Amino acid sequence: MMPPLTHGGTQRDGAAVREVLSFAAVGCHGREWWTPAFALAGFGVPGRLASSALLFLLAVATARAQPATQDLASEFAGRVAAAIASGAAVHLVCTGDDGRAQLELGRSLVARGIRLVESGEGATTVRCSCLENLREYACIADIGDGAARRVVAATRAKNSGGPAVPSPIVALQLRPLHAQHDPILDVATAGPALLVLTPATVTRIPLPGQPAVAPQSAAVSTARVWPRDLRGHLRADGDAFQVFLPGVTCRGSSTPFALACADEGEPWPIGIENAGMAASRNTFATPEGFSFYEAAPLDGGQWLVVDQQGMLTFLDAQRRVVARGDASDHVAALRSACAPGSYVVTARRSPDAESADVLRLARVAGATLVPEASTIALPGVLTALWSARMPTRPQDDREAVAVVHDMQTGRYEAFHLSLSCAR
Repeated sequence: MMPPLTHGGTQRDGAAVREVLSFAAVGCHGREWWTPAFALAGFGVPGRLASSALLFLLAVATARAQPATQDLASEFAGRVAAAIASGAAVHLVCTGDDGRAQLELGRSLVARGIRLVESGEGATTVRCSCLENLREYACIADIGDGAARRVVAATRAKNSGGPAVPSPIVALQLRPLHAQHDPILDVATAGPALLVLTPATVTRIPLPGQPAVAPQSAAVSTARVWPRDLRGHLRADGDAFQVFLPGVTCRGSSTPFALACADEGEPWPIGIENAGMAASRNTFATPEGFSFYEAAPLDGGQWLVVDQQGMLTFLDAQRRVVARGDASDHVAALRSACAPGSYVVTARRSPDAESADVLRLARVAGATLVPEASTIALPGVLTALWSARMPTRPQDDREAVAVVHDMQTGRYEAFHLSLSCAR
């Protein structure tokens, strides 16, 4: 609810008389008093704007928080970016429209070479807000602090065809699948069952709604000695499935349940060309010899990988390094049913808990990642993150499997990871 407007007096500028409105507002740093001057005819911003312009849209008392149109967001972001040096670090704080202004502005700023950071220390703080009245949408940004503060605004008239439909908000969604005390390397749905891969076995567990039968297990037969940080991957297509381990490949059937393994390596289905995982290692390598831990396929035949130094690295269609980003332990690609483009989920250790990780969602813009306002604190350390893409649906990247190890209880839990949409 907006605070009531109160007349604070008049100000004369030549022959023109402008009203000065005084009101109480909740700013970014608490409840403060602002006295911005407004042109009462609409959203016009006078030359001598007060110290905080974030709430100048209160010129019409019935204005309410709504997302700006895509065109307005693009124009607004361009004006804000023009007021900030390229490559500068920016701490973005937006209010008033369920986070959409911050998402759109963040995407555009990153695309223009401006870095977004989570802390305001050593960075330029940009406070923004987008609102609407009966005639217009408007966005305004307050850039910097103190004497260096600048104000940028953009407005756009409403269409007469009716209210604008807000852009969808894309968010991470986590659903538990299975938990146990033995280590889980991966899980996959094969026919009417859930397959659970451990270092020693593949276990078949009936899905909910199927006849209640006891789980069945088959041993992974091999003479190999596993590396210290063992990784394993499952791929299922109907009742048939494959198991990929370092230097070992297994093939099986869910109905009837059977498994046969051989000490031979094959390329793993991880979305990028590779020779599989060597028997004594836990990393992959491209045909060009570039080593990495995980890969997320992107639009245009590109990839985002976690390299051997634990850094996010963009590869072009020829698998050449084109850019490097922040540190990450895991990466996987996800697609949204309601928004175009590539999304990736990354994982890093939680700043609040040494034995827990946090999943973060980002949209890919060229060779940069634009953070989305969606994070999930996991109940432990993420030990595996695999795309759940089916061989018969190579373009379906809407699911992933996350395996979490609770260091306190010793339990492993597998989750289904996807994207949800809201308007």
